[in-house]
Amino acid sequence: MNSFTQTFLPLNSGVSTQLNAISFSNQSMGIVVGNSGVIRKTSNAGLTWSASSSGTSVDLTDVTFIDATTFIAIGKLGTILKTTNAGGSWTAVSSNTNNDLLGVFANGSRVYISGANGIVLASINGGNAWTTVNSGTSFHLNKVYFVSEFVGFAVGDGGTILKTNNGG
Repeated sequence: MNSFTQTFLPLNSGVSTQLNAISFSNQSMGIVVGNSGVIRKTSNAGLTWSASSSGTSVDLTDVTFIDATTFIAIGKLGTILKTTNAGGSWTAVSSNTNNDLLGVFANGSRVYISGANGIVLASINGGNAWTTVNSGTSFHLNKVYFVSEFVGFAVGDGGTILKTNNGG
C-alpha cells in the first residue's frame, strides 16, 4: 500500500479580498483574480505576488492563459480584460453584454466565455473580438471547457450540461 502526505502551504497574496480564480501559463507565471477588480501576479512560482492594476472595481470571476504572457480575465457586468505582458497592464475588451461572465477557457487563439442568462461568447483571435453564441438556455452557465478545437461543453444552473460539436 502506498501512502503519501499532500500539503498545501499558505502563501501571502498581499490582499484580504476574496480571490476567485487562478491560472498559470507555466511553472513560474501566474495570475489570480478576485472581487473588487483585484488582480495579483507572480513570476516566481507563487513565492511572491504583486498588484496588477485591472482598471475596474467589478468582481473578477475567472482567468485563463492564451500563451506565456497573454491572459484573459472576466467578471461581472460583461467585463473582459486582456494582458499581453504577463499582467503588466490590462486592456478592457468589449463583450457587448452586461451579463455577468463566469467561466473562461482558451485553446490557443480560440477563447470561450460562459455566463449569466445562458450567455456564451466566442473569440477566434485570442480575445480581441467577441461574438455571441446561441446556447439555447437562460440558465447561468458557470463553466465552459473544450476537449478539442470544436468539441466543447458548458455547465450551469438547473443541472444544465450543453455540448457543441462545431465550436458553438
